[in-house]
Amino acid sequence: MPPPMETLVREIRNFDGQVKFTPPPPQIVTVGRQECIKSIVEELRPKNEYFLPPSEIGKIVIVGMPSVGKSTVAHLVYTYYRVRRYFDFHIWVHVSSDFNYTNLIHVMLHQIPHHDLDYDDHDDEALLVKCLGGKTFLLVLDGLIPAHHDWDIFHTPRKFGANDSKIIITTRYQSLASLILGTSLPYPLDPLPEDDSWQLFSARAFQMDHYSSNPEFAAFGRDIVNRKCGGLPFVINTLADYLSSKPHLNSWYAVLATPIVASAPPQSAILSSLEQAYQQLSSYSMCCFTFCSLFPKGFEFQKEDISLLWLSAGLLPPPLVGQRLEDVGRAIFDELVSAYFLLQPNKDKSTFVMHDLIFEFAQYLFIQTRSLMKKDAIRSISEKLSHVCSVCVNPFRTLLSFTGKKFQLPEELLSDIFTELLDLWVLRLSHFDILRLPDSISQLLHLTYLDLSHSSIQELPASICRLSNLKTFLLLHCLGLTRLPSEFVELLELCYFDNDGTSLKQMPAGMSRLKNLCMLTNFIVSKIGGSIIEELASLWTLQTLCILELQNIAADDASSAKLEKKSSLDELVLQWSNDECNNSSEHAATVLENLMPPTNLKNLSIKNYGETGFPN
Repeated sequence: MPPPMETLVREIRNFDGQVKFTPPPPQIVTVGRQECIKSIVEELRPKNEYFLPPSEIGKIVIVGMPSVGKSTVAHLVYTYYRVRRYFDFHIWVHVSSDFNYTNLIHVMLHQIPHHDLDYDDHDDEALLVKCLGGKTFLLVLDGLIPAHHDWDIFHTPRKFGANDSKIIITTRYQSLASLILGTSLPYPLDPLPEDDSWQLFSARAFQMDHYSSNPEFAAFGRDIVNRKCGGLPFVINTLADYLSSKPHLNSWYAVLATPIVASAPPQSAILSSLEQAYQQLSSYSMCCFTFCSLFPKGFEFQKEDISLLWLSAGLLPPPLVGQRLEDVGRAIFDELVSAYFLLQPNKDKSTFVMHDLIFEFAQYLFIQTRSLMKKDAIRSISEKLSHVCSVCVNPFRTLLSFTGKKFQLPEELLSDIFTELLDLWVLRLSHFDILRLPDSISQLLHLTYLDLSHSSIQELPASICRLSNLKTFLLLHCLGLTRLPSEFVELLELCYFDNDGTSLKQMPAGMSRLKNLCMLTNFIVSKIGGSIIEELASLWTLQTLCILELQNIAADDASSAKLEKKSSLDELVLQWSNDECNNSSEHAATVLENLMPPTNLKNLSIKNYGETGFPN
């Protein structure tokens, strides 16, 4: 029976002249996203918010890593039949790199019917006001990036349409979501759990009868989902659609055996999506991200550690006026976190990891950009270090080694490294059973970073002090190390020295010469010999400082450290011996008062302080 005439007339009048989208079957595309879609649709429902200020009107942000399905969720909401009824006009804008407010007005005009208006009027903004006429509209800005900071865009509903108009924004930048919403919360999309991933994959891949009769397809499919897709709907759909027309198992095996990031179909579509996200990073952030491919899959990154490595490898741009170089590295780290290139799986821990897909993409970039990677010396060293993961960056400037337990590293092999890899800038030999370094380490004249943390090192040769470019020296938890060579103070370029957890009894005399020091985790005060507290006075660039064995300071000498004048100092630890017999509470109070820590400290820790009160 044909519909009544009045129904046809009503539908014709309500037709807004736009292309109507037909969404995919909801039981397939909404897997794992039903609650999110339901919440957004509810938020879009008209509420007659006539008295809300512009900043509170209608901004919804969907945020998540590349390929997690942000645009799909936005599209499902945009085409949902109830949402189509909520608004007079519906506008979808895929944000390009040159997007701005003027472009937005132009695109909106082309998606809104504006009959009987003066097309010769070149004032697009005035024309848009006439078109909308105070009506409601839904605007989707798909793929917003931090470069699009024209705030007029986000006041568009109040400026042109009725108060119930809304903007939906998709972005892969958490920082941008916070900037747009303020205290309000975005809709974060996480990778799908394993069961939802399999449901999505099987619904799209197993559409032909020959699959159901062969259980091997299901086995291969589960392996592909678990090992290749990482819970990302775009990756799942891309591989499932490709395999749905492949009735032979060899095609499925090829997908399983091929890296997920590759230039041939079906992986090429995934690669293109990742490259698009990667191109939005700053050039220095691109280099720092690619550097992260040198670490093993699942490696837990810490901001301070990787920032020092970037700095030592020469990957950071020069700082702006008044900016610290290490802050540049931290800002790049934050950018990678904001763009989901680094994830924080546990909010209670300060460690970050790469999603498996992102890690494979970083490795792909590294392979594409490196050259001359196989040199005889490198091949020889790699074979000798076959029990660890070691990698080098062209031109062999970085050697990182990773091992889960302490392996013995013979002095002969160390000598081979030091004599054959003379261009090294970064050398990481942590967690090795190394008792002593050979004197040949002095040949690494370009070395800026040396990490011997958690090793068995017991003695450092005096020749190490001829590394005139060394800026970062890490000896964290080297329990067997009891002394530093007296020539240590010849490392005039040293900026970061971490000797926490060693068995050092004193610092060598002359520490005041290390005027570039930013981090000194343990300055040990001894009663006889070594550096005295006064040597800290000339170290103006210190940002992190820990002073141990404060019971050995004469109370009147404490002020000679001039801590109160160290404006760059952020973190300070003051520690007395835990032996109560050696501590006098009255002496401790006087020392603390005379030390006079600066008032601009961010973190102050006082340990084994014998007094119950603190000086004013």
